[in-house]
Amino acid sequence: MSTAEKATPTRARGYVGGERTGSDAATTSSPSSALSVVPSTEGARSQDQRRAIGTLWLLASIVIDAAIIWVVLDVQFQLTTRAAKIFGIVYVVSSVALLLPTHREGRVIRRPAESLVKVSSRLALTPLITAALTLTSQRPLLEEFNTRAYVVLWLVTVALVLFGRLVMFKLIQLARRRGYDLEDTLIVGAGPVGVEVAHALEANPEFGLLPTGFVDRFDERLPLPIVGRPERLYEVLEQTQVRNVVLAFGAASEAELVTAIRRCSVLPVQFYTVPRFFELGVSASNVGHEVDGFALVPMRRPGHGHSMWPLKRAFDLVVASILLVLSSPCS
Repeated sequence: MSTAEKATPTRARGYVGGERTGSDAATTSSPSSALSVVPSTEGARSQDQRRAIGTLWLLASIVIDAAIIWVVLDVQFQLTTRAAKIFGIVYVVSSVALLLPTHREGRVIRRPAESLVKVSSRLALTPLITAALTLTSQRPLLEEFNTRAYVVLWLVTVALVLFGRLVMFKLIQLARRRGYDLEDTLIVGAGPVGVEVAHALEANPEFGLLPTGFVDRFDERLPLPIVGRPERLYEVLEQTQVRNVVLAFGAASEAELVTAIRRCSVLPVQFYTVPRFFELGVSASNVGHEVDGFALVPMRRPGHGHSMWPLKRAFDLVVASILLVLSSPCS
């Protein structure tokens, strides 16, 4: 049994967009075929099932963060009065909103040590934002919020939140090794690099991407089926509902890939690219993520298509409003 099979005993291959293909036989496609669908495997979990488990894990992580922050705040300030509870609710909501982008970076679940700086800096801002939002109504509680209380609250909260992240990190890694919280992924380019990337992703399920097919013009024996041609990438993604694509080296030219990717900019798809000269040791810390020596660079989605854009816009409006109120002259 191979390493990949040991790591993921229940393969989810054969489900693209959460749909079974209706045939258990492997489907092969020639370069002239318009579109193929990845074949199914008995016992494999559908994309909808795996995606639902991933969403539940993310929600559980957010709830754990909120519970930890509330308990620490309640122990230190005794949130018994109505005014104190309002202050606590604002504090927890602000903390959760600031910590939301730190749970995942794309499909990667960061280790607690890697997210230490982000978590610490964002939690340090929470008391300031909460104090500004409740300055007029919660003055008795704010009087107790001195420098010592601020430092103690920050240190204890950071330590417990990171401990909670460590527990969730281990649980999510275990779930992914069992075939949950994995996203179907297409690889554009069925050359040697594309095949090696597919093997690397299969052997490392903790990355969260499960290769299910290739998009290329090659007609040769491959570990995964060819599901379409590069010029029809938009139609392939629209039909399969795949949300992750890795751009490797294949038959399509760079100009063709640029045109195809621009057509897909309206779809909720995250593209990753394998940089040139990765064999010379491109540092994943500088360009993106690394899977078995392959650096995968996430491509930024332009404009409003980015999933975090509404949250960033709301945060900008709230901060701008607070600064406007604080800087306005007293009437």
